[in-house]
Amino acid sequence: MPNYCEREDVIRWYGGTEANVRMHFDSRLWSTPLTEFTVDGLTFDIPTTILLRIDSTIETASSLLDTKILQAYQALPTTIPPHLRHAAAKIAARDALADDGTLTDRIRRGVEEVDAYFDDIANKRLDLGIVTPRPAYRGPVVKVVKIGGTLGKCGC
Repeated sequence: MPNYCEREDVIRWYGGTEANVRMHFDSRLWSTPLTEFTVDGLTFDIPTTILLRIDSTIETASSLLDTKILQAYQALPTTIPPHLRHAAAKIAARDALADDGTLTDRIRRGVEEVDAYFDDIANKRLDLGIVTPRPAYRGPVVKVVKIGGTLGKCGC
């Protein structure tokens, strides 16, 4: 199972700067051990607990996406399209906030977009680079045959 996004994608969704990341998480987390982190050429310190939380939510988001993709297709994508990376980052960003974070309108809207995105995946409206769609399963079929001009009678 691939991870569909990276830490950097999630941090970008928060705004990509230390000030924006601080805005989304409880201030008490910033007194815990910090890890130096670089995104888009900016280097700043982030609490290790937040990075571990992000890693965990990336795995969860990737698992959710795998489930939706496998409902519609017989295989997972061999390459990760940008829209799939973006959706995974949105899910992970929301879930990493837990109860101590600030759920901004941008993140809330992002999650609503991801819900619609899941519907698009299930209905095969997105190109995921997968050529083997899951077959449509059908129930038993009853056939009525008309032979010799009378319904259901052989006429022999």
